[in-house]
Amino acid sequence: MPDATVPLGSRETLSERLLRDLNRRILRGEWQPGDRLPSEAELAASYDVSRVTVRTALQALEVRGLVRIRHGAGSFVQQRGLGIRASLQQLQSISETIRELGHEPAVVLRSTAQRAATEEECERLDLPTAGEVLELERAFLADDEPVAYSKDRIPVQRVSQSLRSELGQGSLFRAFTDHGVVPSRAVASVHAVHEPDLDWPCGGPASALFVVLDQLHEDRAGAPLMLSRSYFVEGRFQFRILRTR
Repeated sequence: MPDATVPLGSRETLSERLLRDLNRRILRGEWQPGDRLPSEAELAASYDVSRVTVRTALQALEVRGLVRIRHGAGSFVQQRGLGIRASLQQLQSISETIRELGHEPAVVLRSTAQRAATEEECERLDLPTAGEVLELERAFLADDEPVAYSKDRIPVQRVSQSLRSELGQGSLFRAFTDHGVVPSRAVASVHAVHEPDLDWPCGGPASALFVVLDQLHEDRAGAPLMLSRSYFVEGRFQFRILRTR
């Protein structure tokens, strides 16, 4: 049954909840490629939300490559390709992005180390001169194929011992959230690199061309939470943004 209700205390908006449910229904085959989704008015009535909420969710599905919006005709389910299409506007864990697009994610930890923060890390993470960071290097797989590699640096003084022991075992976002620390904002720069020397723990991809996201993550209070440098295999990850006039 359609469900766009937001649980008490959730930070998720109605459009995000609707997006997740429509995403799930498309991936489980409720609508096949080429099928027309119910109209905005029909979805709004079915989920008891506004048409603005429906329109926002449909636009996000279009960015993911799951639907194509034809103005005056409706929204139609697209044939899914091999690439993982992600929105640059949406802050989400790599694992969850892979899962929501119908692939099986896996995380392989290459290394974890506690070390003194560099001068740049102290400045960006708002650490004292003698601050320390926990540095993790991880590979991400989609259906057993390597698609991304990430180097993350987390201020040691801002995470509990119990949280620290869980970091690197799966999604960092999930571990943070489970301990009441919610990554809610990130400032990112995007560029392309040729990087043949990444030390993949699981056998790297054939291509050494990557789209790189350098991100500073912040919590709900705006405090720096993590620095990430994530390498996405070009052609397997496609970042999209919806531009309108």
